[in-house]
Amino acid sequence: MSRFIGVMYKIKSRLPMKARLQIFQSFVQSHLNFCSLVWGFAAKSHIESLFRKQKQGMRAILPGFVNYRYKDGKPPDHTKSAFKAHEILTVHGVIIKKCSNLDAQNKKYAPLASQID
Repeated sequence: MSRFIGVMYKIKSRLPMKARLQIFQSFVQSHLNFCSLVWGFAAKSHIESLFRKQKQGMRAILPGFVNYRYKDGKPPDHTKSAFKAHEILTVHGVIIKKCSNLDAQNKKYAPLASQID
């Protein structure tokens, strides 16, 4: 995912915001959605490393964020407002959504399974 984030930094000034959000969805969010039920129950440290990469990807597409830690003595802004503004789920939200969808599917088919027995 780091390679994709580097590419997003390079094209940041050349594309409009809508195109950058689509690239974020395809480069970053697609990796997070893939098999999130499997790795969603991994150790907290693994999920936090994915979350850090997701935040780096968000900073790579939004104006005003920088590639390095400090610019002019100030740290980069927080990404929480950007996730809300563009209605993007964090990795934690993706895991919760997938688990709740799985739970709803299990409840839907539970009566059918009892009829088979």
